[in-house]
Amino acid sequence: MRAVGSSGCETICVIDALDECESRTRERLIYSIVDFYQDRSSIGDHSSTDTQRAVKFLVTSRPDFRTVRDFTRWDREGSEIRLYGEQESEQISQEIDIVISHKIRLLARTMGLRESQRSALEKNLTSIQHRTYLWLHLTFDDISKRLELRNKDITEIIRNIPTNVDEAYTAMLNKSPDPHRARKLLHIILAAFEPMTLQEINIAMVVEECNTSFEALDYWKLETAADRIKNICGLFATVVDSKVYLIHQTARDFLVGEQKNDWK
Repeated sequence: MRAVGSSGCETICVIDALDECESRTRERLIYSIVDFYQDRSSIGDHSSTDTQRAVKFLVTSRPDFRTVRDFTRWDREGSEIRLYGEQESEQISQEIDIVISHKIRLLARTMGLRESQRSALEKNLTSIQHRTYLWLHLTFDDISKRLELRNKDITEIIRNIPTNVDEAYTAMLNKSPDPHRARKLLHIILAAFEPMTLQEINIAMVVEECNTSFEALDYWKLETAADRIKNICGLFATVVDSKVYLIHQTARDFLVGEQKNDWK
């Protein structure tokens, strides 16, 4: 950070979804950011202060008490940290409506929707009260997989539009072609101490009680493992740099939280 700041150019670093960091690495990152600004400015080092002014951080996070706690723990200056997301819900909903309108126009163009069909879809999607970007992503992923959109398809979509992220997760997993394997995969991801590689998932998925040797395991082909995971769980599990993750922290909450669903 100091190397960037010493260049003399103002630099803005954007850190998105800080609340989704693993707790220990999140704490270390927050400590480093706070320490960067307080380390030498407190002893009147003006060159250091100029460096600090050249580097700014824009950090986004859900209103999570742990994030605020970690900042206040290391902040010797007593700065005030606020997460205003819950007070911006109306503005966020308006922004999401703009994205919905854009996606519906693209969908209408690619699938040849009539104006009445396009209007009906947009009206019903924007009427959902608790719409979020994640909900939007999951919902449009489901719609885009349809081969065609006739009037009866539009009616079915409107009737079954998920009203929140949990309903979208349920609908996604209920469409799994292999629910047994999907549950096994999700159990493995949840139980893992740290994100597992495709190779590790591959081994864990094919181990059965009847196996007596490593050589007897019937592996997936490693080059098709990522596609198999997507086929089994849809967007619920994702592969990044050959490691397997749940799509979002809310996916973990959906599986282990107090709210009841068929995929606990």
